[in-house]
Amino acid sequence: MDIFFEPLLSTFRTLKKNGVSFTTPGGKQTIKFEPRFGLFDLPAKAPILNMHQYNGNHGCSVCLHPGIWNGSRYYLPTEDSYPARTTLSIRSAAEMARKEGSVIDGIKGDSVLTGYVDLVNDVPIDYMHCILEG
Repeated sequence: MDIFFEPLLSTFRTLKKNGVSFTTPGGKQTIKFEPRFGLFDLPAKAPILNMHQYNGNHGCSVCLHPGIWNGSRYYLPTEDSYPARTTLSIRSAAEMARKEGSVIDGIKGDSVLTGYVDLVNDVPIDYMHCILEG
């Protein structure tokens, strides 16, 4: 994922540091950019966030529900309440996963977006797959 995203992330770093300069009648202006959110469909979200996919153990990107294995897949029943993922919980799990070389609460390690967007508040659920398809 790093190889795929590196050109884009390099551009993000440049635009945040240097911005884009242009001349207006009022003089030279520079606008700096930075990403504010990441919007991905459900199959792409897991590899980008570096976590288990939606149909895997701890595959929910919103909460810490472990999922229930029914013999062929994991599913997330809606009648139970589990703690929400937080920025701190994701960072802690990613650090532990990196140190231990294992998956912690569905997190495999740092996301390519770590440091660019808040992985909890700036990466919304996939409307098409989670709402329209149920």
